[in-house]
Amino acid sequence: MLRIELEHPRPQQDIVVLTAIGEIDSMTAARLSTALHRELEHEPALLVLDLTGVSFLSVAGVTVLDCATGRAVCANVPFVLVTGDSRVVTSALRHAELAPVMPTFRTVAAAVTAVESLIDPAVRQSLPADVAAPDQNPWATRPSPGTPP
Repeated sequence: MLRIELEHPRPQQDIVVLTAIGEIDSMTAARLSTALHRELEHEPALLVLDLTGVSFLSVAGVTVLDCATGRAVCANVPFVLVTGDSRVVTSALRHAELAPVMPTFRTVAAAVTAVESLIDPAVRQSLPADVAAPDQNPWATRPSPGTPP
């Protein structure tokens, strides 16, 4: 069973957080895909997918994440994953060779802060040490899976 929750923690900034809880398998992946693509149609300033409550991530689920990442790149929408301490998600992404092309964060707050830092230099200066803030926009280019960085 998969539950998907939608949240707009900062509606004035058009930030959308989808939270998936449960198993993402061949029976539930289509629901996640529909939710992600519905939000990408609106081209938010940031789309965060919180996977900290995911207990199983199948190949079908990884395929949904890869497809949503590709669409987000085409739409120029930052799309990030929140994995927390989930070995389920990080292991699936690593085995699919997608970990390098999918920005992941431990918390929603860290994801939002890091993406804001790409846009606003003042925010970048005030980042806590535990928040990754890449010097380059990770959404500018997206290598194909299996392609060396």
